[in-house]
Amino acid sequence: MPSQRALLEKFRSLNPQLSNFAKPGQLIVLSDPRNTQCTREEALLMEAAQKVDAALEPLGDAEAEFMTRHHGEIQSFLSQGSTGVGIGSAMFGKHLGNLKETLVELENLHKRTFDKHGKLQGADFFNERKKLMGRLDSSLGPLTPDCGRQHASVRSVAAAVRGHASVWSSSLVSIFLPRA
Repeated sequence: MPSQRALLEKFRSLNPQLSNFAKPGQLIVLSDPRNTQCTREEALLMEAAQKVDAALEPLGDAEAEFMTRHHGEIQSFLSQGSTGVGIGSAMFGKHLGNLKETLVELENLHKRTFDKHGKLQGADFFNERKKLMGRLDSSLGPLTPDCGRQHASVRSVAAAVRGHASVWSSSLVSIFLPRA
């Protein structure tokens, strides 16, 4: 059986991060002082203990105890919260992708019509544009904050900028929105 002194020396050498008292949540490394085969594992545990100690350093004892006592709940909340954020991000990305697709279709409609007729005209053009603008209008509704006032729809923006459309070339139509 190793002496008490040998046990204490081994303990202190494995736990240099400890002061007189251990803070709740601190990692303590223990090993048999007669064991010389696990030094690599001890070094890995010591490194992990230093990382835990660095994470706990800004916390007081009460905060560290709270984190330790509620570790399971906190970990569950964080993992489920990140899953929720990921799902929301994927849904929002898909929604923005659909908006982009509709805008590209609208741009292509303008280009095709202008290339064909030299101006934006015809029942087919206006019907298709109306359908695409309706799709944009319904898609932008959830993205526009209401804040107690009526939010701008694509139709109201389009109505406000009629007359501001300028043709730069035979294949490009630009609409300039007035600054609010």
